[in-house]
Order: sequence, then C-alpha cells, then structure tokens
Amino acid sequence: MTDLSTAIEQMVMLFLVACVGFGSAKLGYLDNHTKERLNKLLMNVTLPCMVIASAEGAGADASGTLIGGAFILGAVLFFTLLLVGFVCNLLLRVPRKDRRLYLFMSVCSNMGFLGIPVIASVFGDASIILSSIFVMMQGVFLYSLGFMLLSSEEGGGEKVSWSAIMNPAMVACILAIALFLGGVKLPSVIQGTFDLVGGLTTPLALMLVGVIISQVNVKAVVSEWRLYLYTAVKQLIVPAGLFLALRLVVASPLLVGVFVLMMATPVGTLVPMWAERFGRDPVLAAKGTIISTALSFAFIPALITFMATV
Repeated sequence: MTDLSTAIEQMVMLFLVACVGFGSAKLGYLDNHTKERLNKLLMNVTLPCMVIASAEGAGADASGTLIGGAFILGAVLFFTLLLVGFVCNLLLRVPRKDRRLYLFMSVCSNMGFLGIPVIASVFGDASIILSSIFVMMQGVFLYSLGFMLLSSEEGGGEKVSWSAIMNPAMVACILAIALFLGGVKLPSVIQGTFDLVGGLTTPLALMLVGVIISQVNVKAVVSEWRLYLYTAVKQLIVPAGLFLALRLVVASPLLVGVFVLMMATPVGTLVPMWAERFGRDPVLAAKGTIISTALSFAFIPALITFMATV
C-alpha cells in the first residue's frame, strides 16, 4: 500500500472529480440520458480495457499464490456480505417486504464500477488483476444466487441468461487472468491502446457518482434512518473488523487491503433497475445507492487510515 498521505491525497482527488460530476449535472451538462450512455460506455468499454491492460502491469507481486487467494477471498466476500445483510435485517428490524432487497443490496456492491478505480488509485496497478478476480467472483454468484434471492419469495422474476453473466467486464476479467497466467504480452500498440482507453475509467466513474448524488431528494433520503445504520455496518464497522482478523491469517497486505476496500464499496448503481424488474421497491434501492455512495467518500478514507495506522 502507498503511504497514508498519498492514499488520502488520492481519495481527495477522487472526491473532487465526483464534485466535477455533481456540478456538471447541476449545470445541465450531464442529464439522466447522458448518464445512462456513459454508464454503458464505462461498463462495456473503458472498464474492460482497464482490466485487460492490468495483466501486463500486475508484476511479480500478483503471484500464483495471490491469484489463488483472491479467488478464495472473492467467494468468502460474497457470503460475508450476504451474512451482513441477514444480520442487519434482524438488528434493524427491516420490514419483511424489504428484507430480500437489503440482502441483494449487500451482495450487489459497486466493485467493478467504483471498486477497481479506487483500489487502483490506492494500491497501484498491481492490484487491478486481484480486484478483477473479486469482480468475477461477484458476477458468478450475483447472477445466480443473488438473482434467485431477489425473485424467489414470489416464485417469479426474470430468468438470468448466460449472456448476462458473460458481460464485457466479466469476459475482460477472464481474459486478463489468462494473459497474466500465460505470461502473454500484447503488442505495444495494442497494450498502449488498452491503457489509454482504460485510463478513462476512473474519471468517468467518479463523475457518474457525482451525477447520482446530484439527484438526491434530501428530505426523502434523510427519513431512511435504517439505510444510514446499514451502510455504517456494511461499509465501515465490518470491514474494519475483518481487516483485524484477516491480517492474522493472510500473509499479503495487498490481498487483505483489496478485500477490505471491496467490502466497503457502495450499493451498485443498477440495483434500483433490478429491484423494479423483480418486483421490489426501486425507490428504496435508489436511496440505498445514493446514501451508501455518498458515505463511501468518508468511510473509505477512514478505512485506509485505519489500515495504515493499526
């Protein structure tokens, strides 16, 4: 991990980029239509390019042992998030009709959209290949168990297609891992192109986060007290506790750091859409996305500080 001052400086820069997105939305430069288009560009083009480019930049730090550990911790992370959602449902006495949505919000975190750019800014390019594995493991479980969970109470809901699982980001994760393990180096002009296009991911992602926050109805959001407590537990308290536990059993500080910051990523931006599709409350899901995203700019620096000083 970079030193504490550098890491905090990186988070401040990311926050300021989000502020640019916020201001652009308020000035009318970025509306919902533009946001949706840019979101598709990010998820289907720039993020896959960033992930593929990371295969060459991973370096010796991402050894075979770390790769294997990332697969294991990626699975552990999904089920840990599921457990956190279950416990929060009990502790916060979430209404029965919303419990499955809380569980889905827990496992559908913004690991790819926000997690990879933020972690790369803190830990460097060597972390991207490991982050990609976490995203891939999330996709495998999310598009199977996650969607079953969201729709099973009423016995309905849409079926999850193979094409949904094998989206461009997932394909890029698999390709990047294959390139890394095979020791394959792309021609310099191709590698440079992936680097250049992938470099758009971080500013695009943070500007879109600013757009999401700009759409907040303050009065409606403030009333959702459960979401504030839920976010604090999921994105701050539990990650801090897991850091203390994992560093005793996992030898790599990099792998532990990636796990903890992936745990701290906010609710995914597509959760409201999926909630509506499966007959859940899209308004509650949207509030969860907004609150968790806004609070992540306080919680992630706090976690970075905690990991660097404890």
